[in-house]
Amino acid sequence: MVRCVHAHVAELRAEGVDVAIIQRQLGHASLATTIRYLDHLRPAAVIEAMTARTWEG
Repeated sequence: MVRCVHAHVAELRAEGVDVAIIQRQLGHASLATTIRYLDHLRPAAVIEAMTARTWEG
């Protein structure tokens, strides 16, 4: 069951669903909890986002 939830949430985020909506689906009281949960599911996404960013300065 847990694996299904992980897959569902990962797919929602990949589709661009707002984190606040995912938070409500998971029943988290804190948005920070949901963000940590998502980072745990796809830690590579954080690295990809940072390397794809254009750094100015």
